[in-house]
Amino acid sequence: MTLFPKAFTVRRTTRTLVRGVWTDSAPADSTHYGSIQPLSGKDLEMFPPASRTTGRVWVYTSSRLNRRTEGSTVPADLIVFQGSLYVVVPWQ
Repeated sequence: MTLFPKAFTVRRTTRTLVRGVWTDSAPADSTHYGSIQPLSGKDLEMFPPASRTTGRVWVYTSSRLNRRTEGSTVPADLIVFQGSLYVVVPWQ
């Protein structure tokens, strides 16, 4: 992690099966601490060209984050940092 962690917000929703339909709960915000760093140009090359235009950051934290995974019933967390929203995706 980092010597001087900064606060950031994790916005999390849960998903439950209601009468056969997946339903998301209202999002709940919680404060976490860690280091959020911008990606370098070389780091951006790991992502498909179409997704390089969106903001991406590295997040270093000891908090457990829900990430976007294909076919999962668990919604990905959103990180709120300096007025921007970032979706948690797996590192590849």
